[in-house]
Amino acid sequence: MQVWSEGYQATGNESGAILHGEVSGATTLKNACAALAEQNPEFRAHYDAKRMTWWGCRLFADESEARQSYG
Repeated sequence: MQVWSEGYQATGNESGAILHGEVSGATTLKNACAALAEQNPEFRAHYDAKRMTWWGCRLFADESEARQSYG
């Protein structure tokens, strides 16, 4: 399962959707994010498991959903 965050535009910075990684064997987005956080210190540092966000941006299991709100 892939882990994507939506794009953002704030304080003069912006980004489109970001692919953070792919986790084999994960059956839910929450499980995939937890596994990715264990493997990736940069993702873990800004991941909020309660809100399911990374740096405040919502997380998704596929690119099309991540790009819907802000490209």
